Amino acid sequence: MVATENEMAKYTNRESKGKEQVIQELYKEKQLTGEDVEYLKENDILVIGDIETDFSILEGTNVDTLVAMYDRAVTDRCTNEDGNCDREDHLHIGDYVDYKNPTSGSYIVTAIKSGMDRRPNSIITNQMFEISETKNQLNWRVLGKDEKTGGIKLISERIMKNNIEGNGQEFPCLFLYGANAYVNGVNELDNIGKLYTTNYGEGRSVKQKDIDQVLGITTKEKIKEINLFPILNPNFKQYDEEYNFENQYTPESWLNGKTQTTVEGKVDGYSYTINDTEEPTVRVTNNRIYKMLFGNVEESYWLASHGIYGSSGAARCGISKVIIGDVINVGTTYMFSTMGINENYLSYGVRPVIVLKSEINKTQVRKIDDKIE
Repeated sequence: MVATENEMAKYTNRESKGKEQVIQELYKEKQLTGEDVEYLKENDILVIGDIETDFSILEGTNVDTLVAMYDRAVTDRCTNEDGNCDREDHLHIGDYVDYKNPTSGSYIVTAIKSGMDRRPNSIITNQMFEISETKNQLNWRVLGKDEKTGGIKLISERIMKNNIEGNGQEFPCLFLYGANAYVNGVNELDNIGKLYTTNYGEGRSVKQKDIDQVLGITTKEKIKEINLFPILNPNFKQYDEEYNFENQYTPESWLNGKTQTTVEGKVDGYSYTINDTEEPTVRVTNNRIYKMLFGNVEESYWLASHGIYGSSGAARCGISKVIIGDVINVGTTYMFSTMGINENYLSYGVRPVIVLKSEINKTQVRKIDDKIE
């Protein structure tokens, strides 16, 4: 019966089911016994009652893609929170996979792009992120599905090392400063992440929405509920509120001869804590996900996302980050004030993400046992 449905599904928009998936479903429905399941591992034809079923027609259907495995785990409501799921046809957020790192490549963030050429007394010039057989070879974990492409997203277990060009010193961070950081920082972070692009997927930096999606922060209402800015400062506007300031500076106009202009738009910056003792905070009960995003990372890290927030008198322009400390904070950090009073200097880690092609299957990128980092 099911096999016939699959033949029809090839010519419709309905999803085909593979042999392994069908067998598991029939076993759950008690239409197959444990002996039947074992028999079908080596055989294709099974007689059930008076009906002969040929499971071979299910071979070759596109059920072994990582996307199909991920969807199957979601359908089965299996999160693998304890790391003990032994279903080979399941893929979960937090699972390790053997995505193969490139063994060569480098990207230089120039002092102009980072803004470090404008920071007084800075000794930081160009910053080089390099991949070799021994440098920045990262482990990869499943981060979820990409909303745009439908492919599986992977996140690096650790952050990259930055080789400060000229002195050979390595730092676990990217240094950014002021208005230039706001204008160029997101693109530079993504350019570093592109070093990990292969035939299987495209590299970029982790972004605010990647973290939000895993934590279930997917609506404006939820952002407003957990947003700390209006609580920390009553003069700060709430997320999605409009702002309008005359005779101030955008980051671009500040860099273009410090030209005053009208600064207007909607607040899109926000900030929240993780599992804090004080409310509001975002509760993360899945310990495996918590450790992946916040627990096993040695440094705070950038999120390649712009954000603007601020008070009734000026806007603050920034890039998002994850702060690892006694209190974990996720959200927009301040780089430039539209009043032109101050530019800020910060350094956080770079954490790449891979968006795999949706057709990548479990033999091309294998699920592997959890690693001890």
